[in-house]
Amino acid sequence: MNMQMFFDKLTVLLKSALVTILAVSMPVLAGPTGSGYAIKPVPDTALSFHTPKIPARDWQPESITLEPPLSPNVETAPSGQSGPGPTQIGFKRLVPLLADRSNFSNRAVWHPTNDGGFVAAFMITSPSAKALRLGLRIGFLPDDVLLHFYDLDQLTVFNASGADITGILQRNRAAGEIGYDAETYWSPVIDGDTQIIEIQLAPGIFPEEVDIALPELSHLTQATVDSNLYESTAASPCHKDISCYSAWAPESNATARMIFTKSGASYLCSGTLLNYTNNTTYIPYFITANHCIPTQTVASSLQTYWFYRSSSCNGPLGSYQTRLGGAELLYAAENTDTSFMRLTDDPPPGTVWAGWSPTLPILKQKLTGIHHPQGDLQKISDGDVIGYGKCIWNGSSVDYCYDTSSTDSTGFYVNWTSGLVEPGSSGSGIYNDNHQFLGTLAVGNIGAGCGVTNFGGYGRFDIPYALALHRWLDNPGSPLLNAAVLPYARSVQVKDTASAFGTVINNGTATATGCSISLPGGIPATFTYQITNASKV
Repeated sequence: MNMQMFFDKLTVLLKSALVTILAVSMPVLAGPTGSGYAIKPVPDTALSFHTPKIPARDWQPESITLEPPLSPNVETAPSGQSGPGPTQIGFKRLVPLLADRSNFSNRAVWHPTNDGGFVAAFMITSPSAKALRLGLRIGFLPDDVLLHFYDLDQLTVFNASGADITGILQRNRAAGEIGYDAETYWSPVIDGDTQIIEIQLAPGIFPEEVDIALPELSHLTQATVDSNLYESTAASPCHKDISCYSAWAPESNATARMIFTKSGASYLCSGTLLNYTNNTTYIPYFITANHCIPTQTVASSLQTYWFYRSSSCNGPLGSYQTRLGGAELLYAAENTDTSFMRLTDDPPPGTVWAGWSPTLPILKQKLTGIHHPQGDLQKISDGDVIGYGKCIWNGSSVDYCYDTSSTDSTGFYVNWTSGLVEPGSSGSGIYNDNHQFLGTLAVGNIGAGCGVTNFGGYGRFDIPYALALHRWLDNPGSPLLNAAVLPYARSVQVKDTASAFGTVINNGTATATGCSISLPGGIPATFTYQITNASKV
């Protein structure tokens, strides 16, 4: 079915003097009812980034120790944040001695290897750090180069090939992102104040072919394994341990603790692995908050931690696994605070693809959230829907939120009857009694603590699902479409109106039952539309 759309009185609300109206996306939906959870029944295939201990060397890495930081403390949330927010756990530090290719090359000492290659290593120390990430600026790195990252005792050893790293940076460029951050590869998180990076060249590759620098690092103030994480000094003591609630074990296994880095500062959030409706395709689609992962460059820095919870009810940290490689950002929207992506590295065996429902919860409906407050071991919270609203965002901070009707809302509020949410809980999922995902945590009364009324504000899942996510989450053969608005681009002054025609083409096999329309790129505009001509093809 083709539908001719007429857009009338398109009023632009942006504050700038001039804006451009781009092609409008018009998804046609067949009204799926949602998905249940699934457990991936295949062996582990995601070990490409982990390696055993490095063979003993008869030489020592070149050592670089930074001066102690002047201010070792970082804020727990960006200034002005009025929601749970990403928890900042690391800050940028410069490494002047390795700031560019010339400095790096001059200080690197290349040692021959038994197979005819070369190897060089640096040991970087930032005093008082609980953990480190190294920021590598890559000019050129042959595919067969192998980088190892490890601590002094080699308790944790990761590797990445030149092809791995080049692929991550190419993903940033393909998304149209340029500049310093987009050209930086962030190493895995290594606990302790020292990280060793070893560059191993395969036979036939010579040191002068490598264009690499290490101009910065992220100095983390929270380690992966920290005794504070199971004490009240991490999250508030009134949280509930997920390990005490076995009925929610599948959703626990779908929830990841996230670390990501923006401009050298590192943060924590929570996210959820979502199922595909046919229950046979295990694509690692992952959803979190847009104020956590707003761009492809930030998505490329993502490191996830799975099963990061207590070993038993109210016990210490159990066995967990981490995955690297970042993610491909597929969809991002400020209005519902949604970021949807495909993880590069498959999650470990035992993870669960969470079920979901593209529906809006009703008032007083009981819901359950699963999250990592303050980066703590996984917690669970229960509450009731108390209202609906909209929030106006300014990057990773929310300017303000206001109450509205359910039909006009982009989110809903949950009053906690047990447990609560905190910074680091951002992006986590909330579920109905059928254990179906309904939204991502966006805002809340941050810092309220225990013994007071606490609430969380969640971005609606049904809105991004209708606009875009169904393209990835639905069964093959579900309605897909191409949409165009003519003229393709048109500039208008603020508060001026513009009209445009567009044709929606349903390429699916099912009959289209309706459509929804949105402006790309989070453009805050209001518009009305009507079907002026409809025909079957």
